[in-house]
Amino acid sequence: MKTAIPIACCLTALAVVGAWVALKEGGSQAPLPSTNGNAPPALVFYTNPGATTPQLPFWAAKAAGHLDDIFTIEVRTWKNVVDLQGALLAGKGDLWLGHLEGFARARRMGAPVRILAVSGWRKMNIVSTDPAIRSLEDLAGTVLPYAPVGSPGVPVLEFLLGTRKDDIQLRPHEPKQLALLMLQGKARSALLPEPLVTTLLRKVDGLRVVENLEELYGRQTGGLPRMPLAGFAVNDAFLARHPARVSQLLACLTAAAGALAISPDAAAAAMPEMFTPFVSRDIVRESLTRDVILVEPASKVAEEIRQFLALVAPDALAEEEPGGARQLPPGLLVP
Repeated sequence: MKTAIPIACCLTALAVVGAWVALKEGGSQAPLPSTNGNAPPALVFYTNPGATTPQLPFWAAKAAGHLDDIFTIEVRTWKNVVDLQGALLAGKGDLWLGHLEGFARARRMGAPVRILAVSGWRKMNIVSTDPAIRSLEDLAGTVLPYAPVGSPGVPVLEFLLGTRKDDIQLRPHEPKQLALLMLQGKARSALLPEPLVTTLLRKVDGLRVVENLEELYGRQTGGLPRMPLAGFAVNDAFLARHPARVSQLLACLTAAAGALAISPDAAAAAMPEMFTPFVSRDIVRESLTRDVILVEPASKVAEEIRQFLALVAPDALAEEEPGGARQLPPGLLVP
């Protein structure tokens, strides 16, 4: 079994490199519409400096020059969920990086947003310094703080606990507040996302990962050990104007993710310098031992998205038909 792993990695590497070269040279991609010798159309990209793996494929593709012929890119940042929702509802921007439940809720409220791709899959971990806490069951009868407020990990954890969900008292905190409590030893266990988990593992003596929420979720659902947490969404009007270019962008993101997935060093290096004060490249590299770099077109994983939203944001789904499950809102995903 040990010899199969390097062989598989080599085959994957060859396939990814081939796709990457083909993409760079044009491959079988359809030619883009002419801009009559002018610069490519502008794209306003809204992102968050604290995000790590979900946005790395974009920056890797941009640094390699693969996006230069598709769009002229202007980067803007959003500070918090409220800030992002305001931009979505106002239709500010052409491409957004954010959480899928936020995109879905905005769409239900009339925002011109369509999910293009999923790029964030494994973020949530239960950590503890208490040697008696070895599994989810050991947390029964305890208070479990979590961050951030409104974390999608909470409804997932309640789903995993089922009839035992009242056994654990879940208490919300802002990330900085909970990190301080962990550093001071006032909180011994917590439900936290990456890259905060990696940051605290370095600083809190005896802290370890007890459970990965995505592993538990996959085990419970019989699916893969992942959840469609975050990704890229595109403005309806922008998509209507530039469908071929958006398709090329998606191809670039997918190829970049494949290349980064086999090289943690390249993945860490893809983080823009302007974002490193928020999350260092060392933290990004180390977090990849628990995280995964993967871009899937939203239309390809529609059922995974629907199942996840049914747990974390049922209000974002279309009204349930008699005898049927609630479905994704019409037009939520880019076809």
